[in-house]
Amino acid sequence: MRNWQGVGSRPAWLSRLGFVFLLPIMVGCGGPSQAKVSGQVLLGAQPLPGGRVTFCPADSRQNSVSAELDELGNYQAVLPVGDVKVCVDNRELEPSPQFGGGLPPGLPPEVKKALGGKLEKAPAKAAEAPAKQASGRYVEIPEKYYTIETSGLQFKVERGEQKHNIELAK
Repeated sequence: MRNWQGVGSRPAWLSRLGFVFLLPIMVGCGGPSQAKVSGQVLLGAQPLPGGRVTFCPADSRQNSVSAELDELGNYQAVLPVGDVKVCVDNRELEPSPQFGGGLPPGLPPEVKKALGGKLEKAPAKAAEAPAKQASGRYVEIPEKYYTIETSGLQFKVERGEQKHNIELAK
């Protein structure tokens, strides 16, 4: 005679049935998929020599992903599978305007006299560490590429490793 009693007071077939239902959960069925994406950002036919590319998934539950461009315009990112919109920004590499040690031209004589003919520099803060400078070189790109809403750049991320070059028109 067969014993239908499994562990404790449950029948053995009931324990096996529970395992069959738990198996997909343990394997990770239904979780968001990701893919490794790499490529190059080109301005015209030339690599963009620095900056940042940002990917915004169409699925609003996913976070945006940002990747730094190297001097040859290359990037690498792990992105969720699905449609992504893209923007490119390199303004952090733009050189700041340099001012000479004197007064700006065109000041009225009484202002020049009040300033003593020199501009005083603010004292440097000793406790602040210098900000990390992004690598690369600034090249002017059209302003529309700075934001997701205006760039017009997008592509579909598939499962597995893939390459997507991003081409910016001058």
